[in-house]
Amino acid sequence: MSQQLVPGFELSQHQNQWIWSNPAVGQRLQLADFDLAAWQASGGAEPVAGRGSACRIPRESQDWFLRHYRRGGLIGKLLHDQYLWLGAAKSRVVQEINVTHALYNDGLPVPKVVGGRLLKQGLIYRADLITEALPASQSMAECLPSLSPAQWQAIAETVAALHGKGLWHADLNAHNILLADTQVWVIDFDRARFLSPARKWQQNNLERLWRSVAKVAGDDQRYRGQWQQFLTSYNAKF
Repeated sequence: MSQQLVPGFELSQHQNQWIWSNPAVGQRLQLADFDLAAWQASGGAEPVAGRGSACRIPRESQDWFLRHYRRGGLIGKLLHDQYLWLGAAKSRVVQEINVTHALYNDGLPVPKVVGGRLLKQGLIYRADLITEALPASQSMAECLPSLSPAQWQAIAETVAALHGKGLWHADLNAHNILLADTQVWVIDFDRARFLSPARKWQQNNLERLWRSVAKVAGDDQRYRGQWQQFLTSYNAKF
């Protein structure tokens, strides 16, 4: 398997498994680093919400966030964590590493990629991703009632910056935006990709985020005015 699938990362192979490690982290990853069940069972990892497929791993210098790729929805009840093998380049983990790493290198507020693992078994594969854990923060959904105008503006400007880079986020919602005061991060770039900037897909991304906000807000109408301010701040960046 070509190392150029994930430029800048070190590649190691263990039979039918491939591991990519970010040399900037200073540690070559091993198979044990991706054993989610072992981390969860050891009591040394903090479980994270989301289908039981992720956890925060304490490290001496910088905690890690390990996520095992798992399907959602109805198909997830049948296939769980299995994906059709169409080549490593089209695997979710390789694509997500490349997108996230490119955004990080461009100075965007996204997690730093530590590495990823790909396990091929016949016509299917399973995969895992490790990123550096972000500082203490809350999701936009968690702190929605208390968001200040400055925070709404910061979120809008962050989304605009990503869109300005041509980043289409497959699941832009209030749970994938994290805040610590006015510092904003965007997470979860599974299935994300770079597109030529265009108003149509950018608008679709924004509408997805608004539906998420509206779902969290319920019948509270005050967020419509705040959303209009969000759009004003977003549009000011274009």
